[in-house]
Amino acid sequence: MRCLATVAMSLGLAVLNVSATTPRGELPEWTLAVNEGATYSSVESPRQSFRAIADGIGRVTASRIRLEAVTDYAVLEQALRERRIDIALVHPAHLSATAVAQSGYAVVAVSAAHAAYRPYFMCRATINGDSVGDIVRAHQAPGAKPIGLPAQSSITSVMARANIGEVIDAGPVLRTPTYKYTRHQDAMVSMIEYGFVDCSVTGARPIADAWAAAGGKVVAGPRTAPVKVILVNPRKVSADAQAALRSYVVTLSHTMEGRAQLDRIGLPQGFVTLDNAALIDATRWLQPGVQNSSTRQ
Repeated sequence: MRCLATVAMSLGLAVLNVSATTPRGELPEWTLAVNEGATYSSVESPRQSFRAIADGIGRVTASRIRLEAVTDYAVLEQALRERRIDIALVHPAHLSATAVAQSGYAVVAVSAAHAAYRPYFMCRATINGDSVGDIVRAHQAPGAKPIGLPAQSSITSVMARANIGEVIDAGPVLRTPTYKYTRHQDAMVSMIEYGFVDCSVTGARPIADAWAAAGGKVVAGPRTAPVKVILVNPRKVSADAQAALRSYVVTLSHTMEGRAQLDRIGLPQGFVTLDNAALIDATRWLQPGVQNSSTRQ
């Protein structure tokens, strides 16, 4: 069996031959929407950082790519529901899973570094126990502080609430703790240090590791979900173009030029393939975390 790099090269050459004989005005125009999450600040606009990759996608799929940055989750969700996006990089798993399950999108690949994304509960060392259940129980006492979470609609918050919801469902004597939200992941430690909360949640492993190294307690959420997933609308993008797109993105890390492009978008490990079923399965346990977002301070 030929390696993916060989397959990508043969597909790319075949498409380039088509492109060479097809006037640019006759090439299909597809929208590539990029969403990098709700809680991370980026130095460079996706319209700049993803431009080289978008151009590469256009070459291997014989298309014109219109690159759009979509930061608002509600706008992204509606556009996916109405199938107005042809190719998308979607950070939050609950939106990509819904797009697959309800709107017919197909999974192309997922960020290798985010295929098993999980929330990390960071707590003061005085919080007893080493499970999410212990953290919930520590927040049941009268006057207990809320649990700190990043942006309310972020996948980190959705996963944290879903993890907590499973504990609540398993123990009927427990109640849902209150939550205190702030925008960015890098503010999670400050929420504890300034006394707003005794526990906060991050999806960034380096932040959690730094907190543990400083003597804090870290409890990893028991479930994971794939985030930063590339989706395609099969009603617009042919099976051959999908195969070319998949081969292109999963082999970007195989060349110096591709690695430079991946570094620019902050995903140096590149992309790996992902099955539709893995994403749809995640939505079953994430849904309570989407719905349970109203208890806050």
